[in-house]
Amino acid sequence: MKNVTVDFTNEIVHIRAKKYQDSIKMEAVRKEIFEPFFPKKKFMTDYNSYTWDFDSEIFIVNQDKRTYITEDGEMRYMPELIIPMPNLSRKYKEFMNIVMSI
Repeated sequence: MKNVTVDFTNEIVHIRAKKYQDSIKMEAVRKEIFEPFFPKKKFMTDYNSYTWDFDSEIFIVNQDKRTYITEDGEMRYMPELIIPMPNLSRKYKEFMNIVMSI
């Protein structure tokens, strides 16, 4: 499992990987640093919460301010749109370099 959720409304990044799981508080991070990872620019301007699933090669637009807590206490987001992104898995390291620099 390799997916990252970036929630600009709540200013948080959730990272879920095979042996690594973390949440990072982000302040004053601009969406533009993630621009190369959006399938279309309109998603970047019209929405505020996203998940990149690198294993399934999909981009998910999450419903703004709609989350739920799983039984093990993990916060999950409600998807609004699911868009295939072929070759997304190849960009994982590049994406994580940006995330870890926040």
